[in-house]
Amino acid sequence: MSESHKRKLSLLVDEFRSLIDEALIVSIASDFNLQKPKQFQKAKHTLLEISQNVDLEEASGFSPDAFGSANFLDNVDTASQTMSHASRYKSLGESTLTSSPSTSSDSEFGDSQALASVFPSIDPKAISHMLVKCGGNPDQAIDELIRYEERGENYTLPRAIDDFFQPEDGDISPRRNKNKKKKTDPSLPKSEAERLDDIMHLSSLLDCPIEELDQLYNDNQQSQALTLISILETSKELGIEAKDPARLEMAKAFEQEHKHIPPDYFPVVLQVCSPHISDSSKQLLTLLNKHYQKSKAQKHKHKQKLSISYNLAPKETPEIIEQPANSLLHTKRGAPSAQFLSTWNEPTASINSCAATTYQEAKKMSNELHEKRIQALRDAFKLARRSKGQPLLRSGIVVYLERAKSYEAPASAAMSRAADLLVSKGRTQYKIDLHGVTVDNAVRIAVEETRKWWQQEQTRTRITCDPSQGFTIVTGKGLHSVGGQSRIRGPVISALQADGWTVTPEAGMCTVIGRKR
Repeated sequence: MSESHKRKLSLLVDEFRSLIDEALIVSIASDFNLQKPKQFQKAKHTLLEISQNVDLEEASGFSPDAFGSANFLDNVDTASQTMSHASRYKSLGESTLTSSPSTSSDSEFGDSQALASVFPSIDPKAISHMLVKCGGNPDQAIDELIRYEERGENYTLPRAIDDFFQPEDGDISPRRNKNKKKKTDPSLPKSEAERLDDIMHLSSLLDCPIEELDQLYNDNQQSQALTLISILETSKELGIEAKDPARLEMAKAFEQEHKHIPPDYFPVVLQVCSPHISDSSKQLLTLLNKHYQKSKAQKHKHKQKLSISYNLAPKETPEIIEQPANSLLHTKRGAPSAQFLSTWNEPTASINSCAATTYQEAKKMSNELHEKRIQALRDAFKLARRSKGQPLLRSGIVVYLERAKSYEAPASAAMSRAADLLVSKGRTQYKIDLHGVTVDNAVRIAVEETRKWWQQEQTRTRITCDPSQGFTIVTGKGLHSVGGQSRIRGPVISALQADGWTVTPEAGMCTVIGRKR
């Protein structure tokens, strides 16, 4: 980077840092050659468009209703107000329209669509329902959706609402227009918003950089399933797959559920799936199963004899191109790079480390990282509302989403450390209490502590023992939980049984009495 470029970049940062995040300024400026005056002016114009309504949005709490109200618009100059409303109605391929202040909120990227960009793994209808449930407050909706994520769940529509719910964006029910509305041709290129949503969804399930997936996605016909298959094929050739007995047993169980998927893909999926999303492996396998099921149906439908009016014969001297053994990743189009796959061979424990020594310290660290992640998601939402599909602004959304993702693993590690310290505080030789622990951490701690207890019992036959001297795990009765049932009881017992333990359920607890015969 030349001194001239650095100096002009510094001018842009100094001018807009009070209104726009510095990382976003650098990201947008990198798309222009700042040494050329015209390019510098274009970059400055783009930043001006982003920053023009920051003060109003902050004053209105990012509420579209408050943003368009007369109380805030009275303080704005009439000329700039007209320009602002006109520019908001300008979209790609369309002429500029004018509007009255009362309809200005309609020109913004819809709140539900903006939230869908921030949470691509959640059904857009469910996001719209959550927004209505929160009274149209996007900040509250973000908080609620993150709470579901932290429990390892995705928010879904309540039962019996899915068929009747109509989001605020005015989507037309397919039942009313089933004769008018035709299916979208899958061969048509996807919009920029659809591309980004697909890539971000895969990135979250595979825990890999969006930049790497972007090229793979384009090389594989903009298909999530084909991109995933390409990654699995290359991972399999590199020997990246689950090898421990517990996950191999899980792979066999998944094989019974998803019979259309090739069997050798299951251990690879369990190895490359994200450890931060509890059902990431299930979502990936469901995606694969639908793809293979659809391919099989199409082959059966169009199966017919090939009619050829000429004879086919092999070439007399076939051309063979020899390539080095390690050239697969560099010559195969649509295949991920070795650097892209290297992280899946590394244990996640070395990444998710937390040095806290007390429960209060770990809890505080977890809360701080959690707040930073929420703030990054809110910034992504704020920019998504203004993006209206513009590539430059959508690249800014990616910056904030990557920042939010970078806080996810440390926050999870701090939460796990806090759970370990909380449980160890009340642990005895034959008993642990899982009160105050999340479901994922409760399952992990229960299995780990049971194994430690069994290893310490050197004098036992390791077949069975007296139930009164077994290892007791307190899960609670769930009196303070929704529905009056303990959320951790079922998953803990299921995980222990899957790990090969004989478990005796009791009221508010369960007792491990030994290994299964």
